[in-house]
Amino acid sequence: MRAAVALSLVIASTFVAPAMADDITGHPRIHDADTIFFGTQEVRLDGIDAPEPRQTCQDATGKSYPCGQSAIAALVDEIGNASIRCSGAQHDNHHRLLVTCFKDSENLNGWLVAHGWAVAFRSLSTGYVSQEDQARAAKLGMWAGTFDQPREWRKTH
Repeated sequence: MRAAVALSLVIASTFVAPAMADDITGHPRIHDADTIFFGTQEVRLDGIDAPEPRQTCQDATGKSYPCGQSAIAALVDEIGNASIRCSGAQHDNHHRLLVTCFKDSENLNGWLVAHGWAVAFRSLSTGYVSQEDQARAAKLGMWAGTFDQPREWRKTH
């Protein structure tokens, strides 16, 4: 009997419940175009990588501009005064909840990539590759000129 109870405890302790999605709703504070705060909770937009706040890019004429600030401004303008809904179940290596955010039915992660203010984070997800390809072809946002991939820029700065 003790062996059966012990075996049951071992089985129960090794069972991992599937991750439950966390939903957050409200008006966020934008840190950068892929990291936002709801109060003190920091969340990361899943599947995308946006330029850092201090990152600069070059426009079509080769002139430097603050593309990180431009990406933030684009997201702030898109959200406006609306309340957004973000949902996710996984965490990144910085313990931030990875989320997909929506303004009404619009996927804001995809919106940023489609408008050239973020790139698909291909090493983690292929969910936004088609939006990136379209933004690149249309020369939208950062694709109008040249830029360092955000992950490469972070390595050198």
